Amino acid sequence: MILDRSMPGLGGAEVMVWVKRERPGLRVIGYSGHDKAIEGVRAMLIKPVEPDVLLATVRRVLDAP
Repeated sequence: MILDRSMPGLGGAEVMVWVKRERPGLRVIGYSGHDKAIEGVRAMLIKPVEPDVLLATVRRVLDAP
């Protein structure tokens, strides 16, 4: 899952609370225009993201144990 930190209604940090409870094994990449991390994500991308960086990050997260 790629999760934006700022979303209308329910922010990324709040969604991560649900994900950790309901889908603890789900691999989540945070995505934000700010450098604040989202607790529980496996990687954090800061906007704007080049396509090769996005691809490499997704690959790294999927390949991690």
